[in-house]
Amino acid sequence: MKLIGFVMMIATILLSVSCKKNKDKKLTLPPATQTGENTLGFLIDDQVWIPNGGGYYPSFASKDYNSHEDVFGLITNNTKNFDCSSNFNVGITNFNGTGTYNCDNIYSTSNTKLFSGCTEYRKYPGCKLDTNGINNITITYFSLTERIASGTFNLTLINPKNNEQVLIRDGRFDVGGIGIY
Repeated sequence: MKLIGFVMMIATILLSVSCKKNKDKKLTLPPATQTGENTLGFLIDDQVWIPNGGGYYPSFASKDYNSHEDVFGLITNNTKNFDCSSNFNVGITNFNGTGTYNCDNIYSTSNTKLFSGCTEYRKYPGCKLDTNGINNITITYFSLTERIASGTFNLTLINPKNNEQVLIRDGRFDVGGIGIY
């Protein structure tokens, strides 16, 4: 009888520990890699944002139809982990491979909205680039033959709902399968 009680007590402890592990699991930024891992993540207002459920759509256009310049673009969505559906759309004009690009070269691939979403609460109804803030994208690796692009970024956006700054920090991406147009 004592053995059954002891086994029940151990089972209860193990179940409570395993449940606690699942509750404590937090989102973390992906590592900064350069091998086409199809990862992207950043902190937005100090909250981790990673694509989940929406895919990655990296692209490179040589002499883009509209701008007649080489452009690099990245579109991705989060439909699960950010308490709402949201998307991130960024592009670089006058793109020429590895290097750092500032706000003169950064644009949105979606009607000037770099980050939007959270339609349930409209927390981020369509944030645009704040040209007075910290804005840079550094391409650390780019290969058309391997179809890989990797880099880091920090962006300052303006929320049109309240005209407050929205900070995107510690951004990193490593995408493979770049569409070439």
